[in-house]
Amino acid sequence: RGFKIYDSIAHGFGVDLVQPSIGIRGSGYAAPPADFCYEENMVMVIQPNPMDDAGRGLQIGDLGIVTPDGFESLHTYPMAFPRCG
Repeated sequence: RGFKIYDSIAHGFGVDLVQPSIGIRGSGYAAPPADFCYEENMVMVIQPNPMDDAGRGLQIGDLGIVTPDGFESLHTYPMAFPRCG
């Protein structure tokens, strides 16, 4: 509650950010072209980047590869969110 998505929620990965850059409605990031198709072995980053109205939030992503069954994370360190305070 009280958070919105600030950035694209997913994008390709290479030397720089590569297409597709997938946003949500109103984010300023366009949907991929209608003929775009995810292909096996594409490398993607999924990153929701939730932020509040004051611009405070979290920049975190999961780098992974597209597989025949979906998405496989390439991270080996477990993702956890410690709570402070």
